[in-house]
Amino acid sequence: MVLLDTDILIKFLRNDPSAVKKLSKLIEHHLIISTTSINIAELYFGAYLSEKKEENLNAVKELILKLEIISFNQNHSEIYGEIRANLQKKGELINELDIFIASIAIEREIKLITRNIKHYEKIDKLQIESW
Repeated sequence: MVLLDTDILIKFLRNDPSAVKKLSKLIEHHLIISTTSINIAELYFGAYLSEKKEENLNAVKELILKLEIISFNQNHSEIYGEIRANLQKKGELINELDIFIASIAIEREIKLITRNIKHYEKIDKLQIESW
């Protein structure tokens, strides 16, 4: 199983060749493709802000049907607290939503597929792969 970050999902929805190629390779390798409820919330946010709101909302809803969606739960809460405290102590806070996403990936022991390496590499125990 792999976990897709919002950046690759957005690019996939826009038919970006590199995102489409990466997802095709993941499917070829029979990997379960997942994302989090937080990433989905970010996609909905973008769709509601866009000029093509209805079209983009429909695209998000279609995409959701093809992914395993992992919701944030109590198990992730402690991991989130630890990550955020560690980052704050080091003066390296990152986007709070990224910490929620990372805590899910760490708890599930799955690789996060993202191009947001700069933020995520600050988080211990997180497996990341650039696409």
